[in-house]
Amino acid sequence: MQATSEPLVPLSKIAALLKQTMGISLHVSTLHRWRTTGVGGRRLTCSRVGGRWYTSLERVQDFIAAGSEGERNVPPPRRRAADAQQQLADRFSL
Repeated sequence: MQATSEPLVPLSKIAALLKQTMGISLHVSTLHRWRTTGVGGRRLTCSRVGGRWYTSLERVQDFIAAGSEGERNVPPPRRRAADAQQQLADRFSL
């Protein structure tokens, strides 16, 4: 884990800081989801101290910037049930 020059802030406070500094409204559960499952193969870097999760505003800004540049790893859209039924009908000549 890389050291950061910015102080660590609880995830519950990061949402308010993002609104003030960047004008971005996020719920704290979004930050936890970025921490656990990530987006496009990237996870938000956080540290756990005494049962609370912390990160820096710099890390969140880097995470948002990394997600907005380059190609995203987005799964293909799901096929609709009707498309699947049609493919089965075509396959078995029904």
